[in-house]
Amino acid sequence: MVKHGKFWGTLLSFVFIFTCLTAVTTADDNPSSSNDAVNLYGGQSYAEVNGNTVWLEGEIIQIGTTIYVAPDPIFRALGCGMGWDDELQAVVLCKDGVTSYIIFNTNVLWKGPDLYESENKTFVYKNVFYIPLDMFTYFTKCSPVITGDVPVISRFRRDLLEDTYVGNDYRRSPATGYGSVWVAGNFGMEKLYITDSVARAYASAVNYVAENLPEEVNIFNIVIPSASEFYGPSSVYTNQTSGIRTIYQNLSSRVIPINAVKPLYAHAGENIYFRTDHHWTQRGAYYAYKEFMDVKGEEVPPLSAFPLRTGSYVGSLAGFTKGTYAASVFKSNPDTIERFLSTTYTNGAVYKDMYMQSYDKSVQAVYADINSYIAFIGGDNPLTVFTTNVNNGKKIVIIKESFGNAFATWALNNYSEVYVVDARKFGNGGPRFNLKDFYNFVHYDDLVIINYPGGVSSSAIISNLYSFING
Repeated sequence: MVKHGKFWGTLLSFVFIFTCLTAVTTADDNPSSSNDAVNLYGGQSYAEVNGNTVWLEGEIIQIGTTIYVAPDPIFRALGCGMGWDDELQAVVLCKDGVTSYIIFNTNVLWKGPDLYESENKTFVYKNVFYIPLDMFTYFTKCSPVITGDVPVISRFRRDLLEDTYVGNDYRRSPATGYGSVWVAGNFGMEKLYITDSVARAYASAVNYVAENLPEEVNIFNIVIPSASEFYGPSSVYTNQTSGIRTIYQNLSSRVIPINAVKPLYAHAGENIYFRTDHHWTQRGAYYAYKEFMDVKGEEVPPLSAFPLRTGSYVGSLAGFTKGTYAASVFKSNPDTIERFLSTTYTNGAVYKDMYMQSYDKSVQAVYADINSYIAFIGGDNPLTVFTTNVNNGKKIVIIKESFGNAFATWALNNYSEVYVVDARKFGNGGPRFNLKDFYNFVHYDDLVIINYPGGVSSSAIISNLYSFING
């Protein structure tokens, strides 16, 4: 989202110069209509422009009461040259000697020196650029004729897991308990539950955060099941999916829940959880992140597009069961850790405070040579900040415990700036972190609150979610 004073200063200076240079050519009567005819068809991937068929990049869509158009092929068919201004983050339009700008992810169109502000913003949906119909009409000076039913979509889909159930396809042999860990063969799993009371308390905390943040922020909640949800024997199954469903059913309309259970279960035959560690793998995090991007209407490259490094790893469960037979089983049967490296340039740093004044250390997105879970963003730190060469101006804040570390590695491929906040490192007598003040500081677009059942059930994390507003 473009909100920086420097940007607007540059734009207004440019428009002032442009106005001076083009005053003669743009000082016409600016008629409100033209002789161009545009016909749009609901549910179809083509339009008619002045009697000619034009194939579209995306069909017209409706969100709420607003219709949106993918304008690129239509503009070109109307004799409009198109380009992109990287500095201004704007689509550049040249028609009839007038240069215009549609500012990406805003409601702003500069048609020559004239400013037009729609009530709705432009956006990208499924990798296609859309503008509201009123902006299209203003620029083209023609009112399209729309035939047929326009598909009504929710830009952010709300999936409450009503049709999501976990079967017995991947359940392991009978489990033996070692304190807080179940062991089935050589596969270790934490004993975790999400009770109704915990689910409601957690949802209330997430709602409180959402209700106190500006409407401009898109707020998502992702609850990740632990390995036992898919691999634990039926005798120890705790139905975390039911607990996650209760959380999602109690979220306010300001929060978009992301169904990570379904894509994880669909890929449960792959290496999506460690056997010797209580975390998921980066591969598992990829499938949840891909679902998140799908809800946003954006795409993620396939796993094969990312350089892969592997190694041998014995994780946290060996420590949890130290001195027992289970620990020796884990040590004799190490995990293979996969590390998918980012394809974008990233610069990472850790800070001890929300205003990034107390610098701690530099950090990498993925450490190619570290065979442990801290390979992902360097482990748990108060505030980890990444800047990337993804040139879309989008910013995301991820509130997390350690499961969020692997998730965050994927966000570096879709955002210009990524802020990872460990919910356990602030509040409760520790450093202050206030999401309202942080919004005023960096103007983030998306907020993701991500936890696994251990985090959902943590009274400290629930308390800190409140402190992120009140602190």
